[in-house]
Amino acid sequence: MYKVVTILSLGVLVGCSSTTTTETIQDIAGSWECTSLDDKSIQLSYSDRTDYIKGGSFNKLSKMSFKLPNYAELYDVTITSKGNWNQRNSLLKEEISNYTVEVGDSFPDMYVEQLKSNIKLPDKANWKLGTVNEQAITKTSNFGQKLTCKKVLL
Repeated sequence: MYKVVTILSLGVLVGCSSTTTTETIQDIAGSWECTSLDDKSIQLSYSDRTDYIKGGSFNKLSKMSFKLPNYAELYDVTITSKGNWNQRNSLLKEEISNYTVEVGDSFPDMYVEQLKSNIKLPDKANWKLGTVNEQAITKTSNFGQKLTCKKVLL
């Protein structure tokens, strides 16, 4: 269970990237939907929708599905977070002010409180941004998590 909690914590908002670059990236302000498939051993899938509001605040809804050891079913965890962001060229800094953790109804009761109390998101995260095209970017943390993000057109 500890491995799962650790991976989930890293999967939601991990950063601290020390790599900088001079690549110019479009302004991140707006709504983005990001996806990733990282740890195939527990079949972790991750997606989020982040609204980067001009002025520097953000709202994020993150959803993860994964298998627990010795369980066949996929389980869902949803994390809602709010905070502030700052972009400088290809470096995006996010700072979380608060978050909540919810688990799906099928999540085993014996793990619910353990998971909720052990998920600790970092207060700050740094992401290196890369351009895919005009409406898509990548976000990469120094831990190797890579998200592919598409701009949500309203």
